[in-house]
Amino acid sequence: TTLPTLSNRIDTATHLTSSLVIPKKSKNNVSGKVQFFAGAGISISEGDKNSFSLHNFNIHPGFTLVIPVTKKLSLHTGLWAFATLHKKEASTKERQLVNMINGNPSYDINTTSIVKASYFDLPLTIHYSINPSWSVGSGLQLSKLYRINVKEKKESYDYNNLLFSSTVNQINSTPARAAAMFQKKVEVKQYEPRFVVETNFNYHNWLFSAGYYYGLDKTITLKDANNLSHLYRNEYFKCGLQYRIRWNK
Repeated sequence: TTLPTLSNRIDTATHLTSSLVIPKKSKNNVSGKVQFFAGAGISISEGDKNSFSLHNFNIHPGFTLVIPVTKKLSLHTGLWAFATLHKKEASTKERQLVNMINGNPSYDINTTSIVKASYFDLPLTIHYSINPSWSVGSGLQLSKLYRINVKEKKESYDYNNLLFSSTVNQINSTPARAAAMFQKKVEVKQYEPRFVVETNFNYHNWLFSAGYYYGLDKTITLKDANNLSHLYRNEYFKCGLQYRIRWNK
């Protein structure tokens, strides 16, 4: 039996073709998507003794949107509701003569004061990421006044200038009603821009924020019994703790 002769050699070499290798994405805590956080904040403002005190604080709810711009920069905005500021009392006093006997008067001293002012806050800040969890930022906040807490105090003195009665009444009023209670001697701005400096720390799904807020203009203008104007500005610190809300998996 004879086998036919092959005209060509059998090529036993194996040819390999290279293909593109897709690298695995490195783990990063910074998401490229918009993040939504909801929670509450605590504001601490200046009190009656011209100093910041833990006694002058208020808790209010809010939410924050974090919008990535670049790998390092992001926009932060949101809304905080019922942001109440405890300020040094803006007060005016009026002395009212009640009676006169033998040249000795009996009189009342009526004191009207603004104790608190409550706002809706809309911040807009740009943040720089120092690392995947920590960022610092600055920007502006627009605040809308919706309620004022007014305190009315009446002190009655007898003919010997001795206090014999005192009454205090606190009222939650609108800005227009407050102006009427002050006999149109007070003016409170309805809208107020504020300068913001803050830092955020992101741990898993939690967002902790701390910031300083400074009114760019005087908020309250008040005229006293001598028709002299007194100006008051909003200035406070705020800390917040919020949890990230995920709409889908």
